[in-house]
Amino acid sequence: MLYFQCLKTKESRVQVMKEIANIIQIVKNKQNYKHPFLGDGYRGVVYNINGFAVKIRRSWTTEDMHNEAKKLQFLQCTEMVPEYVYHEKDFIIMEYVQGKTLRQLYEEGGMLSQKQIQQLSFMLDATEFTGLLPRDLNLGNVIMTKTGRFKLIDVDLYIPVESATNKQKERAYLEKQCFLKKLSNPIEEEIIA
Repeated sequence: MLYFQCLKTKESRVQVMKEIANIIQIVKNKQNYKHPFLGDGYRGVVYNINGFAVKIRRSWTTEDMHNEAKKLQFLQCTEMVPEYVYHEKDFIIMEYVQGKTLRQLYEEGGMLSQKQIQQLSFMLDATEFTGLLPRDLNLGNVIMTKTGRFKLIDVDLYIPVESATNKQKERAYLEKQCFLKKLSNPIEEEIIA
């Protein structure tokens, strides 16, 4: 479901459109340094701007944000990714997901139960079933929400299954297995972010 479809009233949709217009001006005027930093990766830096997660393309990268935005839109029906809101060449606006990355949880001494690891494995399998191979799996690219659900927060390097070579499919499979093995220190109780 697209973000605007969940807004019940015309007034709330108009308010969000004003917020998006404001965010676009902030990004274009390079005012993002005034906003809370959420994280960074190879191709972009993410800020919390007015309650939205805004991924801004690094100036030295040649690839624009259209491909990642398409992947986010493609996975919207799965609820495995933040809700896509809007994008332009240099940025993507999406839902700000409250929770902690798996890296943060592990640094704080938390661990996932076997049940949670199975849920995460099922989610990664589902991305492949919907047509995208998970790539660049690491603890910083998965958030556990306050309700205990997982969200993939960086799908930039995911590749379409139909265009993937056998070698890419094998690599994605091995990467997923290694990622899940890193997590497989079972504990009795589930953790909540």
